[in-house]
Amino acid sequence: MKYGASQNLSTTEFKRVFEVKRETFAQIAELTQQVVQSKGQGGVEAKLSLEDQVLVTLKY
Repeated sequence: MKYGASQNLSTTEFKRVFEVKRETFAQIAELTQQVVQSKGQGGVEAKLSLEDQVLVTLKY
């Protein structure tokens, strides 16, 4: 499930699918963004957005 589709989920459904609250997800995405920015750009450009990458990690 992509980030855009997850926005349509209710708060309860989001927590059930990803096992974290939306607020926690937002904090994880923000921290991950900070790490990526400090690390710099290198390698091949990612096909998934940062939010999608976090959702895939949480789901599996």
